[in-house]
Amino acid sequence: LLLTSVALMFTSLSYMTIFVFFLTVITLIIDKECEPYQRRWTSAFMYFLDWQLVFFIEAVIMMDADIISGAGAVATSSVLLTTNLLLVVIVVIDQRGDMKREMRESEILRQ
Repeated sequence: LLLTSVALMFTSLSYMTIFVFFLTVITLIIDKECEPYQRRWTSAFMYFLDWQLVFFIEAVIMMDADIISGAGAVATSSVLLTTNLLLVVIVVIDQRGDMKREMRESEILRQ
């Protein structure tokens, strides 16, 4: 809510961008340090998503400042997309490992 509502109150694009970037970095730090999720894979997934958001904001800033354009913008977007898909695969693999571990632990407790 803070990211969407308060960001619209800024009259300058540069102030809004700084606010959004600052808020995403703070969210990244809080998610990493507090680990608010019970399952380890959920915490890892959120941590990676927070980093993905930071990378996206940096890419948009660079594209807006014409640091990246044309083929560079396509390459940056492709890297972000590939990274996003890779993160999903990593989290799914990690979740399967957690599920197998929980099944082994429940079998041991039954015996």
